[in-house]
Amino acid sequence: MDAFIKLLKSPKNYYFFDVNKNTLVNISKECYDYLGENGGIEQCQDEIEKLKMQGFLSNNHVKELKHPLTDKVEEILDSGMEALVLQVTQACNLCCSYCPFANSTDDSKFRSHTSKHMSWETAKRAIDFFAEHSKRMDKVVISFYGGEPLISFPLIKKAVEYTEEVFDGKEIDYSITTNATLLNEEMIRFFIDHAVSVTFSMDGPKEIHDKNRKRIDGSPTYDTVMQRLRDYSSVIPKSLFDQYISVNMVIDPSDDFRDIDEWVNRELNERILVSGDVFEDDDLENKKRTDVEKYNEYFQYRMALELLSYLEIIDGISKSRLADNYVKQFVIKHAEFKAGDEDLPIQGVPAGTCISGRKKIFVSVDGEFFPCEKVNERSAVMKIGSLDEGLDFNNIKAQMNIAQLTPEECINCWAQRYCNICQKYVVDGDHFSAEKKLALCDGARDMLEQMLKISILIKESCTVYKRVTDV
Repeated sequence: MDAFIKLLKSPKNYYFFDVNKNTLVNISKECYDYLGENGGIEQCQDEIEKLKMQGFLSNNHVKELKHPLTDKVEEILDSGMEALVLQVTQACNLCCSYCPFANSTDDSKFRSHTSKHMSWETAKRAIDFFAEHSKRMDKVVISFYGGEPLISFPLIKKAVEYTEEVFDGKEIDYSITTNATLLNEEMIRFFIDHAVSVTFSMDGPKEIHDKNRKRIDGSPTYDTVMQRLRDYSSVIPKSLFDQYISVNMVIDPSDDFRDIDEWVNRELNERILVSGDVFEDDDLENKKRTDVEKYNEYFQYRMALELLSYLEIIDGISKSRLADNYVKQFVIKHAEFKAGDEDLPIQGVPAGTCISGRKKIFVSVDGEFFPCEKVNERSAVMKIGSLDEGLDFNNIKAQMNIAQLTPEECINCWAQRYCNICQKYVVDGDHFSAEKKLALCDGARDMLEQMLKISILIKESCTVYKRVTDV
C-alpha cells in the first residue's frame, strides 16, 4: 500500500516510522510483511484499518517545496535576532594542522588567518545593528570569535561594557572559545565578573593535543593550556562550573578514542561540560582524514555501553562523558518520536536549513554578515549582507530554500523532518550545488535510522530486556 513510512525491526518486534505523524509505531509481523510488500492484507486487515482510523499510514507529502517563513523573513529579522557573533580578529597565535583557516598550509577553502582585527567602530556598529534587530527578544547572546579572540581582548572588554549599556534591562549571555594560551589573570577576573562563558579548546592528553595544536613556531601548547584551565577552575565559583566553563575537542580519528575518553575522566573536573566532534576535512582543499572505521567502531561501542547504563540494563560501566552527550540527544529524540506531531504541511522544506541571521548573525572583521562562524566567508552565496549594505534577503531566502536544488528527492525523502544537511555543506564556489547536496543524503538518512533504532531500544528496555544483573 502507499504510505509515507519507514519500516524498522528489532530482534523482538516490528515497527514503522510514520513521516506524517513523526511517530514510531509498534506493529505485528504480519502488518510489517504487508507494508513491506512481502505478505497479504488478510492477516492484518483489522490492524491496518485501526491504524488508519488513528491517522497513521497517510501518503501525504509536502506539495510546495518552500520554507514556510520565506515571505515573513523580513519581519522576523527586523526585531527577532537572537545572537551576535563578532569576529574580533582573523589573527591566531597557533597553527593547528586541521584548521580550515591556518595560513601556513595555504589549504583553506574558507579564508586564511590574517593580521586583520575588528575596529571599535565596526564592533560598535555591529552591536547597535544587533540591538535594533533584537528588540522583541528578552534574552540575547553575544559571542567573540577569531582567529584567537583573546588577541583582541581590549576590544572584547570594550564591547562587553558597551553591550551592557545598550541592552540595559535585558538578559545577556556572553561566550568565547579560546585556545587559552594568552589567558591571564586580568582576563579571568573580567570574564567571571561579567558572566562570560569560556570554552577551552583542548584535544585530549598531551601527546594527542600537541600533535595538532601547535604555535606558529611549532612549539607545543598542552602544558600552557592545561595550566590556564587549572587557573580558571581554581577561582571560578564551583556553582558556576556548569554554566561558565567548558572544554571542546576537535577529534582526529587516527587517535584512539579510549585515550581521549580516559583523559577526560582523569584530568577534567566532572562539573566541566565536555564536547567533541571529528574534524571536518571537507573544509580543506586536501583531505587529511585517515580511516575512521576503527575510531567509529569504538565510539559506537562506548555509546552503546552508555545507553545500556542509562537504561539501567547493565551495571558497573565507567562513564564516557563524550558518549553521554550523544546519548542524551538520542533520549530527547525518543521523546519526540513518542509524542507524535501534526501532518506534514502543504508548504515546507527538510529540517536541515535555518533562517539565516535569526539564531546567529556573524559579523566579520570587515563588517560583512554571514549566518554563522562555520561557513565559507569566501563564497558570495553565503554572505547575507553587511553593516554598510544591510541584510541581503535574496541570499537569505536562497539559503533557507536549498531543498529546491533537489525537489523530487526532498519531497519523497522519509528522513526530511530530521534532515541535517546545512547550507554550508552544499556550497561550490559562489553557488549551491545539487550534486554536493545529494551526496550527503545517505548520511542524513543513516543518522535518522540510527536514532530510530536507539529509540526502539529505549522503548523495549522497559518491557523486553532484563537488567544483566538480574539474569
